[in-house]
Amino acid sequence: MDRARVAPRPLPFHLLEEITDGFSEERKLGAGAYGSVYK
Repeated sequence: MDRARVAPRPLPFHLLEEITDGFSEERKLGAGAYGSVYK
């Protein structure tokens, strides 16, 4: 398997807020030690 090294892209906070509907509980999939996961 070819392993390309790609750095994660920084996302502006306003974009994260928009795509998670303001970090809505309805879009939350779960949470762990490192934070919450949204769909």
